[in-house]
Amino acid sequence: MFDLPEQAGECFVSLKDGVVSIRHAEEGPYPVIVPCEGVVMTVDEVVWAHEVPVRIGDNVKISPILDERLGSWSLAVSPDGLTATVRVLPSVRVTRSLPDLPPSPRLKLQVLEEVERFSPVQLDTLMSALRQEGVRVGVDLKILPEIVAATEDREFIIARGQPPLAGRDAEAVILFEQNDRTEREVRPDSTVDHRSRFDYHSVREGQVLVRKVPRVMGQDGASVRGETIFAKEPADMDLIAGDGVRLHEESLRLIAVSSGRPMVKKRQRGLRVDIRPDMTVAGDVDLRSGNVSFVGDVTVQGDVTAGFALWAGGIIKVRGLAENSHLQACAAVEVQGNIISSQVFVGPPPGLLRTFNPMLRELDRDISTVQLAIEQLKKRIPANKQSFAGRLVSTLIEQRLVGFDERVKALLLALHKLDRRLHDFFGANVMTILAKFLEDASSGTKTEGHLADLQGALGTLQARLEELSSQNAHIKVRNVINSTLISTGDISVVNGGCYNSWLQAGGKVTVQGVVRGGEIRAGADVVVKELGSESGATTQIHVPSSAKVFLGIAWEHSGVIVGSRMHRFERKQSGVVIFLEGNALVVK
Repeated sequence: MFDLPEQAGECFVSLKDGVVSIRHAEEGPYPVIVPCEGVVMTVDEVVWAHEVPVRIGDNVKISPILDERLGSWSLAVSPDGLTATVRVLPSVRVTRSLPDLPPSPRLKLQVLEEVERFSPVQLDTLMSALRQEGVRVGVDLKILPEIVAATEDREFIIARGQPPLAGRDAEAVILFEQNDRTEREVRPDSTVDHRSRFDYHSVREGQVLVRKVPRVMGQDGASVRGETIFAKEPADMDLIAGDGVRLHEESLRLIAVSSGRPMVKKRQRGLRVDIRPDMTVAGDVDLRSGNVSFVGDVTVQGDVTAGFALWAGGIIKVRGLAENSHLQACAAVEVQGNIISSQVFVGPPPGLLRTFNPMLRELDRDISTVQLAIEQLKKRIPANKQSFAGRLVSTLIEQRLVGFDERVKALLLALHKLDRRLHDFFGANVMTILAKFLEDASSGTKTEGHLADLQGALGTLQARLEELSSQNAHIKVRNVINSTLISTGDISVVNGGCYNSWLQAGGKVTVQGVVRGGEIRAGADVVVKELGSESGATTQIHVPSSAKVFLGIAWEHSGVIVGSRMHRFERKQSGVVIFLEGNALVVK
């Protein structure tokens, strides 16, 4: 017991070992007890939840409350079946005791609490629940002791399934520039020629256009219950070969079979590529378009303006005129308007066919000879020696094709010397195959496959040279003024004439109007409606001895040379035909 002060007029109440002691004057005032949470206080068997005055003789009981909360736990499988989770709410027991409190006229009660926590789940119960839920895949046995000893609110992932591995959709890798043209990068310290600031894009025969990356199938997974979780099937796609394109290597590549501009069309489940052998310049060839270079045909809806150049591996068609410009085409140039102060060149470069045709004939003859020898050799090799066939073939090629590598190298060197734009015309793989043959040959590898590839490349080159045939090239125009026109084939001036211009044709020249000033050189007949002028402008025609010249009107001072014989007109004549008969020049 606390020692209570013996002072009159004062009151006290104390708590010792759970027993309340009260002291006060008989007439009051009376001490007060203030209850707290966690206790039950009764005064004369009346429960008080708030402060109450007490007197000597009151039956005061203060009892601490024992709190117990039963815990719980649950096992749940996620909707996707990939996880099983145990949720634990532990059991809690709160034990309270009353500390001794010294005398006070207003005694505020206090409690001491001791909290104990217990896991609500037992190991055997947990294992039974797993069996009932069918959880049998990916159970984490190491976490079981932690669950049965859990004393905090917590979630435990007790099992993990195997999620499906996602596949990869098929995709197409486009290997060419999709823009019709791109602007060249200009360094800050360099000058800019705005006429040549664009690169026009095209593809060559044999060029790989699109490569398909096949889809990769996913891998199925498993739920915690052992159920199969199917992987989503990746999307596939088809490569579609359009015009000028072929499908190669088990539908995994699109390859150009002709040169031109590739066009991509994306489908819902595929991609189509077409090769357009032509391109169109919607307006003029000017600063907006820049100089134009294209491996196929080029159509200009407007004019080719001063200072600009146009190159085509096929035909050039100009709806308007060409003024102070440079036009060059492998096949033809057709200008609906006039050609003024310009240079026009059509056909293969001089000497191209004379250089390459003998090379190709000799190489083809060599390959055919050795292929025949290989077939005869194979027939003589016994069945039990067939494993040595490849080695014997390689030796035979070495023996029969003496100097062959040097001839292939000479052909490749001649191709490298050509205008780079002709490389596009001949095809991407021709020079590549020639170079690879030489590379493999230097390491001692020569097989039938090498010969077959080489023969195919030579065939492609021969076909391209035939397309560049001099006879097929031509120029067609309305009027030619102060210009130079050179064609390995024919030149036709339709419904117009030539003025102070120089025309050279490997074939025939036809001028439906006048030729006043300048010169015409042709490899075949020349037909001119009117040659020269009344003022006597110097105008000449040169043809070989086998050709004829047909003139509607010939003016004084104009001249015609057939072979080595020349005729100069001293007066105006009409309906003239000039040719060689034997060694004599005939003028009719």
